[in-house]
Amino acid sequence: MQICSITIFYILILIGCLIERNSARTNQNSSIDRRIVRGRDSEQDWPFYVALILDHVKNKLHCGATMIHKQYILTAAHCLHPFDNRPRHEWPVALLGDFHIEGPKTQIQLVDFKVYPDYNSDPQFTKHKTIEVHDIAVAKLKTPWTKTKAVISICKNQEPNNKYTIIGMGITYPEFNSCHPKTLQESYQIEDKVSPDCGELPKAKATEICLKSSPENYCSSPATCDSGSPAFIETRKSNKRKAQCVYGIHAHAYGDCTSMGSIYMRVSDYQDWISLKIGDMSDGRDCLKGESGGCLYATGLLN
Repeated sequence: MQICSITIFYILILIGCLIERNSARTNQNSSIDRRIVRGRDSEQDWPFYVALILDHVKNKLHCGATMIHKQYILTAAHCLHPFDNRPRHEWPVALLGDFHIEGPKTQIQLVDFKVYPDYNSDPQFTKHKTIEVHDIAVAKLKTPWTKTKAVISICKNQEPNNKYTIIGMGITYPEFNSCHPKTLQESYQIEDKVSPDCGELPKAKATEICLKSSPENYCSSPATCDSGSPAFIETRKSNKRKAQCVYGIHAHAYGDCTSMGSIYMRVSDYQDWISLKIGDMSDGRDCLKGESGGCLYATGLLN
């Protein structure tokens, strides 16, 4: 009887995944698609997106990340902090390539990472979960990733935009935790600059931003395993989309169809620390590039 119950459970999960995928195909042009959660298949490649995987054979998704230098990525601190005292072969591996289509990807090992020093220094507690503060980390790849236009710059402190593109590969249907998309998902979100908190998620620090579903993407949200994935500004010209800069790194969400919002770390607030850590991990050989092409030093000024 127990074996039969387990079998039925997994059959239900499989049916749920199939329903979700068929529904997404049927409703690709509707305002509510069951992706990222309830987003849509990405229309194009965003080459700065990086997947962090744990199972190097099955490519088990752990978190997302963002390429800010040909050899350095940003992600959430809680994606890497648990591995701080573990051997390197147990660390997540970076998976890179064109995620908007199915196909082979490239694996590159991490050789070092730095978690923000005040990470989780003042955790906030809600009835649903614990919210870590300063949830951001930078990691170094073993070898550079030389794909063209794979690096995205960091947005300046004051950006006029209020609408951001979010991408990720996390679960697309929260009722069935095994349903991961086959291709990169995307949606649009807007920043809530008025509310003191992000729904039931507390905004503990000024470096945290709250993004919520935009009207045309009602009920979209980052999902489980989307931690570390970017929110970025894009421009459109002659129907061509171009990523301009990364605004936030995803830290916390409920991962369901609500309007409560998601917490992102505002990357520009950490650019001085990021630049210093890249310098530390490269013995001064590498630096974070500014929009003018010069190094972005600890002063936060472009050279």
